Amino acid sequence: MLLRALASLALAIVGAQVARKVYRIVHRHFFSAFSRIPGPPNPSWIRGNFGRLTQAEYGPTFKVHILFSATHLYTIDTVALHRIINLRLLVTEDDERTKLRKIMSPAFGLSQVRGLTQLFIDKSLELSEFWAGQPTEADGWARLDVMVGLKAMTLDVIGLAGTHQPLTPELK
Repeated sequence: MLLRALASLALAIVGAQVARKVYRIVHRHFFSAFSRIPGPPNPSWIRGNFGRLTQAEYGPTFKVHILFSATHLYTIDTVALHRIINLRLLVTEDDERTKLRKIMSPAFGLSQVRGLTQLFIDKSLELSEFWAGQPTEADGWARLDVMVGLKAMTLDVIGLAGTHQPLTPELK
C-alpha cells in the first residue's frame, strides 16, 4: 500500500514537472514579449534560424532562434542597450548592484574619461587624415566605406585605453 502511494506521488511530481515545462515553452513561444519582435522565420525546431539574418532586413533589434528554438534578442540600438543596462542595474539585488557599480564606476568616472579625451582626439584626427588621403573620382567626390575606419579607430581606442597597445594595424 505504501509502495503504491509513493509511486503515485512520484508520478504526480513527474507529471507536474512535465506540464510545467510544456506550459513554459508554449507560453514563451506564443505570449512572450519576444513574439512581437521581428526576426527571421524559424524553419527548424532543433537547429533554429541562426545565421539566416541580416540587420538590413529586420532593423537594429531582432530575435533569432538558436539550438532547440531558444530565443535570443540582438540589438545594436544604443538607446535600447542603455535602457537594458540601466534596467539590469535597477532590478538587481542590493549586493549584486553594489558589486556591478564597484566594477563599472572606476572605468567610467569623469577623471578617467577626461584622461582619454586626448586619445579620442588623436585617433579622430588620424582617421580624418586617412579619409582625406583617399583617391577621389573625376567629379571630385570620394567613395568611402566609413565603417572600416570607424571600427579600426574604435578598436584602437579600446586597446590603447586598456592595454596601451593598438588592436588594429595602422590605417593605410
